[in-house]
Amino acid sequence: MNMRRHLALASATAVLGSGLAIAPAASAGAVTDQAADAPAKEYSCSKIWYSGTALTVRGHTGKRVIETQCLLKLSKQTGKFWKNHGYKVDGIFGPDTERAVKYHQGKAHILVDGKVGKQTWKTLRTYKY
Repeated sequence: MNMRRHLALASATAVLGSGLAIAPAASAGAVTDQAADAPAKEYSCSKIWYSGTALTVRGHTGKRVIETQCLLKLSKQTGKFWKNHGYKVDGIFGPDTERAVKYHQGKAHILVDGKVGKQTWKTLRTYKY
């Protein structure tokens, strides 16, 4: 059993070690060069992507972020802000989405922290400007 652990640990170390050698270059380019390499996919806001209230913050991706971005884009006031800055519904919670969330939170007179928690979800779905 001890020999198995030793082999598993050695294998894992080798795999992780080789991945770490290339990971910094790959991850560094992924964030900054995304727009230069290929345009990010733009999602349609013609359907509901997510109906929950889970905390959604910068760095997240996926359906919660798409829903957040659609609600920001389609809202009466935040939509103008969204459009004027050329933001896209791409499913990536980056600095643009965070700025739009903060703008919405300020207009809704709630805590401005750039995080989409229960209160922000509620105002995104119900707040009338």
